[in-house]
Formats: sequence, C-alpha cells, structure tokens
Amino acid sequence: MVTQSGIDEGNVASALSVDRFTGNGLRGVIGMAAGSKVHDPMNATFTYSAYVGVGIDSSTLLNPTVTAKLAGINTVITTPAAGKTIVQAGLYGTAKVSENMFAHAGISDEAHSGQRLGAINLGLKVQF
Repeated sequence: MVTQSGIDEGNVASALSVDRFTGNGLRGVIGMAAGSKVHDPMNATFTYSAYVGVGIDSSTLLNPTVTAKLAGINTVITTPAAGKTIVQAGLYGTAKVSENMFAHAGISDEAHSGQRLGAINLGLKVQF
C-alpha cells in the first residue's frame, strides 16, 4: 500500500497543488536464497547471504498518475512506464571487528523493463 498526501500552497499566483495518491498492489516472487549457517554476526567471524528471484507486480502501483495545478495551469504527472516483470538479486555480508562490534555491507538490485533500483549498504554496528 502506498499513500502520498496532497499539497496545496494556497491562493498565490505561483502556488502548486498536487492531489493525494493512494494505491494498493501485490507482488509475487519466486527465487533462491543461500547464507551462512550462523546468522548472528556477534557469534561468527563472518556471515553472508545472497538471493536471486523473479516475479511479477500487479499493475496498480506501477505507473501512477496524479493531477496537479501550477500557477493556475492544470497538469497531469505520470511516472515513467515500468513493466510488471521483475528480477531481483542481492548479496550481504558481515565481519566481526571486536566482541561487541561488526561491519556490514550489502548490494542489491531490482530491475523492471523501463526501471531499475539499486542499493549499496555499508556500516558499522556496536552492541552494548
């Protein structure tokens, strides 16, 4: 479920107003995942996990459209067209640094036709 509030800047000449958007969707994915036997990074020197999957999204949330008004001119805002079929992949790992600290890193990617979303995560966690 996605909900985006509308905005209205009032009655000034350059005011922007955008209608709210609410949509519901469904995603089905099938794939494979693998990982280290020990999942708790505080109990292992290294941990890892990886996954790959393919799936399909319902069309409700893929290409939303909202109406807007800028300086009194009506317009329609539409997202770029994205396909329903998706491919996902990711790789994550941790390395224990000390008794109460570990570093973590991950990379993931999700691709539709016409759209791609990637992420890189790096960090250090301390447990008290």
